Amino acid sequence: MRFRSFYLYIAGAVIAVVFFVYEMIVFHASLSTTDIILSASPVVILSYLAFKVYHEDADDELM
Repeated sequence: MRFRSFYLYIAGAVIAVVFFVYEMIVFHASLSTTDIILSASPVVILSYLAFKVYHEDADDELM
């Protein structure tokens, strides 16, 4: 597999988005700003890592 780590990061980001949306729906009344930021941080980090890995692998194929 060429982009195995890319697919793992994408799967993790999708799962993190699902949990984030679930948390926003179920606990919307009791969430503070810091709770929302802490819940959204895995989504941002995993999406960034998937973006970074994809471009590094794509650049390696050009060389």
